[in-house]
Amino acid sequence: MSISRFLKFSSLAGIGGYTGYVLHQNDWNPRHIGIVRFGFAAYAVGQIAFDYKFSVLKLRDDSEETLEKWSQCHQRAANRLLRLCSTNGGVFIKVGQHIAALDYLVPKEYVNTLKVLHSQAPRSKFSDIKKVIEKELGDKLDNIFDEFDEKAIASASLAQVYRAKLYNSNETVAVKVQHPKVFQHSLVDIATMEFLFNVIDRLFPEFSLMWLVNETKRNIPLELDFVNEAKNSEKIAILLKDLQWLKIPHIYWKYTTKRVLMMEFVEGTSITDKEFFLANRMNCQEIANRFENMYGRMIYTYGTVHCDPHPGNVLVKKTSNKDFYLYLLDHGLYTQLTDEFRQNYSAFWMAIFRGDLKQIQERAIRMGIEEKDAQLLSCMVTAKPWSAISRGLENRPKDQTIISEEKNELRKNASLYVHNISQILGKVDRQLLLIMKTNDLIRNISHVLGCDERRSLLNMNRYCIQTVYEQRLSQCQNNNIFKRFAIHLQTRYLYFKLSLYSFYLWIDSWFTTTRLSC
Repeated sequence: MSISRFLKFSSLAGIGGYTGYVLHQNDWNPRHIGIVRFGFAAYAVGQIAFDYKFSVLKLRDDSEETLEKWSQCHQRAANRLLRLCSTNGGVFIKVGQHIAALDYLVPKEYVNTLKVLHSQAPRSKFSDIKKVIEKELGDKLDNIFDEFDEKAIASASLAQVYRAKLYNSNETVAVKVQHPKVFQHSLVDIATMEFLFNVIDRLFPEFSLMWLVNETKRNIPLELDFVNEAKNSEKIAILLKDLQWLKIPHIYWKYTTKRVLMMEFVEGTSITDKEFFLANRMNCQEIANRFENMYGRMIYTYGTVHCDPHPGNVLVKKTSNKDFYLYLLDHGLYTQLTDEFRQNYSAFWMAIFRGDLKQIQERAIRMGIEEKDAQLLSCMVTAKPWSAISRGLENRPKDQTIISEEKNELRKNASLYVHNISQILGKVDRQLLLIMKTNDLIRNISHVLGCDERRSLLNMNRYCIQTVYEQRLSQCQNNNIFKRFAIHLQTRYLYFKLSLYSFYLWIDSWFTTTRLSC
């Protein structure tokens, strides 16, 4: 054999051997290899960017033909993104779920296509999960548990949850275990996203998606740290301890690490199972009220916010006295609002409630938005078109035809102004990004429960008034008795107006119920 042929054969053998080694290290699955995952992502993102650039970007009118072309392009992009998320899994699924939660902030094609990711999370083999548990807890599974159900009761993008019973104990626990490869993949996937979106940002500055990358970089490491999640759950349990109907599962710290979380096992019904509630004569309005009050406290009173209230993370359990508990699960994704932001955000909502354009603009500027974009920001935050905001949300119509027309107007604007919305998301105060996502999820749950939107706005406005009142008092000198009295009087007046509005809604609801029963 000649030297050249020998070298060629050796090179091929070396490449083949290295390829085999890499595949072996990645469970013989090419999709687990970093360069392969990068290739899938680069191809999909490139297709999406070029499709928008050359198909619709120059179309700015609102004719039916233009809207149809935008819709088709959105759908093609959403399909490509769904394939990418399903192929690469892990962080990509988490990003897809985040986009799907931005109802009215992104075109409906994305929301409708990507929402399936909430129910299509990957599942790891039990043998791999067992290895993670034993490595993290430093003992054999049989030495820790009397029983361990091998079938996961829940599976998400980053972890799976199992039911088990502790060794020599009657305590039933839920064991959350991180997918074996998810941390390893997350490092590559986040770097991939950052690189690709940086390239897209330079080539097509109209698509400013770096806000999504920055949020992913900030949040994924926190969600992958189950010790952090356990601390979040205990913190919110203390803050909301006076809500007797709210339950946060107890943490077993002895068996909790960064990749394994053990907690009290709880059972309940998803908060969106309206048929179950009606069949069991449970008050859907009261369920929605408690849910909204829980989040009102988190956002406007304490600024410590659980940012993933999708239906699987909020359970309802009926008690023997026809009352019910709410269980709040999955505390991995939180945001801590500063007092300044919390106060500005509350005042922003109060201005929107009254339709006060001047205050809307002033508060938007304080949250990092230019005056010209204040109207669009208010539409993004409220999921309402400007025609509804300008007349004040306190004057919300009950007519479903008008509400339906508003939704269609908002959907159309989301398609036409996708680049404007993206640019605002890139400039706005970082704290607002997760809050907007959280608000959308809250609205969706309240809508499914059949809650009167006007009552939801009323409940939220009470919290906003209290926050602004406390801010104004803190800025007032203690010896200025007259100014403090004036602030108190103004606040009482606002509460009085809300009470009148609440009475009006009660009368309206009573008449509606009476007419339906006749």
